[in-house]
Amino acid sequence: AVAALLLKRAGHRVFGVYMRNWDAAEEGRGGACTSDADLLDARRVAETIGIGLHEADFVPDYWTKVFEPFVEGHARCLTPNPDLDCNRHIKFEALLQRVRAMGADALATGHYARRQLLPDGTALLLRGIDRAKDQSYFLASVRQEALRRAIFPLGGSTKAEVRAMAADAGIHVAEKKGSRGICFIGKRPFGDFISEYVEPQQGRFLSVADGSDLGAVPAMAALTLGQGARIPGRRERWFVAGKDAVSGIVFVAPGSDHGALYAAGAPPAPIAAGAPISVDCRVRYGQPLSPARICEASSTSPVARAAGMGAASSPDFACSRYTRLWSEDTDLGQGALHVRFETPMRAVTPQQACVFYDGDVCLGGALIAFPAKTLHEAAGSLGELRPLENHGTAASI
Repeated sequence: AVAALLLKRAGHRVFGVYMRNWDAAEEGRGGACTSDADLLDARRVAETIGIGLHEADFVPDYWTKVFEPFVEGHARCLTPNPDLDCNRHIKFEALLQRVRAMGADALATGHYARRQLLPDGTALLLRGIDRAKDQSYFLASVRQEALRRAIFPLGGSTKAEVRAMAADAGIHVAEKKGSRGICFIGKRPFGDFISEYVEPQQGRFLSVADGSDLGAVPAMAALTLGQGARIPGRRERWFVAGKDAVSGIVFVAPGSDHGALYAAGAPPAPIAAGAPISVDCRVRYGQPLSPARICEASSTSPVARAAGMGAASSPDFACSRYTRLWSEDTDLGQGALHVRFETPMRAVTPQQACVFYDGDVCLGGALIAFPAKTLHEAAGSLGELRPLENHGTAASI
């Protein structure tokens, strides 16, 4: 709302587009989204600002390009982020094409991020001024040609300033809570939601502390690395350290800061071959930036070797034994990156994005293939990982 208000005040011709990406009624599982109420809000805001409002249906595109990959990933014990796919394929592809056909020169959104256009036409994505609300992480995979036609009017303001501008303009949603989480899930527990689409894969909880079997896992897809795991009969808090998709084991660690939750590196995907470069990065939205070095995993550069990076110089670089995926999900192929964190990162999760920065400039991002060895493994404090009945050799990866 405020993005449109600012552009209109600046003298631009502005119209709004209400996107319908999810049809809960058609899906037949009840209304998780608040799309009808949101449309009424959008109409009222457009009337207050004095702009036209169009409606656009992207339900088929969203289903095939965002939702289906999300479900398929969880079925393989991955954790894809639908917000990245939505921005890349829906907002800054399908919607951008639609508004261009309607006569628009650019697409403006309410993301807390900034864009800088260089003299040669290159568009740089920058972090928003409000560090607590910066959303450049979710925009890291937007293509360059789309970024050139993107406008982020709120990137130079804080959330508090934006709310104040909305209130001063009489916009009725000035104090409306911002959207959090995944819209198509709504307020339902994630486990309940994903079980409607993914056949529950049962397994066993295995302690990383001593290898003991802690009981049954009803649905592996409902668990995410770094998050809490409810284990019946256990008073202490346990957290997911990794998932063995092949053999049905969920490795759990006692306490939220256990060494099995922190990895020293991870390979996403591409960069120019050669010497490592220094960057800041984050592996989850909202994390503070952390220094790291990146280079092509296949680099044979002497500088890379000296830094212990690249395939030739890092024969011991391997996936954490707490994360075992299907072979097609760990095949790095061409252009994979080796990322070495200066400070170990917590809950490095396959298919989440690792996003890189140079100061305020977002350099881009890549999907995490798998985490490297955890601090717990590197310290040699694995204990005995006992074989589990009916789970083959899963405990001795």
